[in-house]
Amino acid sequence: MGLRALSTLGLFLLFILGLPAAVSAAKPQPDKRCLSELRTAGVNFKIGPAATGIQTPVTIVDGKIGKLQFMNGNLVAKPHLDCRMALALYRSYPIFSANGSISKVIAGLFYSYRLVKNTNRLSLHASGLAMDIYGVKLEDGSYYSVDSDYEKGLGSGSTCEGSPKTRAGRILRQLACDLDESHFFSAILTPDSDREHQDHFHVSVYGTGEKASRPHRTVLVESQHAASRWVKNHPTSGSPSINRVWKVVTARRRDNVKIARSKRTRGR
Repeated sequence: MGLRALSTLGLFLLFILGLPAAVSAAKPQPDKRCLSELRTAGVNFKIGPAATGIQTPVTIVDGKIGKLQFMNGNLVAKPHLDCRMALALYRSYPIFSANGSISKVIAGLFYSYRLVKNTNRLSLHASGLAMDIYGVKLEDGSYYSVDSDYEKGLGSGSTCEGSPKTRAGRILRQLACDLDESHFFSAILTPDSDREHQDHFHVSVYGTGEKASRPHRTVLVESQHAASRWVKNHPTSGSPSINRVWKVVTARRRDNVKIARSKRTRGR
């Protein structure tokens, strides 16, 4: 190889090595629209800190989204997550209020850079697009734990929530069903899903480039109920929206009134 050719090759290599990483793998840009909507919603957040996998990282400064207070045990949480997850929780928080007046959510880490157990696939926690719910606190002070209060084996009949025997079991089951019905979430896993979720709900939103579709009619991942009547009658269509959330809330409040009336009647 001639001297001129070597010089040309050298310059070419220096050029390639000097290119920023963004040229070979463009870094996803923050979702400015999401940030703007979260500000308009009045959520107290700060941008960052940056973290591997999160496209639009935010930290909820006071742990509050809408009327929901997120907790880590007895301590106020400061969720670190993607803006899209925070916005989905803001849009769906009336569902929590409609189910026993849930005011606090006991949550695990939102962001955690890890694989789905026993796979080589990244969890949506690694993108800040998922959360784990371990329990809920109501306005009246009641605390219900997924580990001890969730009633397994429901939802096998004509309705998603089935017929829980306890108030705690009913509220937890209804919460999972109503979050599913909102269409804001891409997967909901409960103790009925697998042994890895015996003590919590896993709730995630759609990832970057992932189409918000529901090919299996429900994203409540409980395979033993796939043939249930309520699943078969469930429409696959319907985009997530505030109007859909309020339809879910209205239906839940109506059902709760019926349940309360039925209990009063039996108590006479």
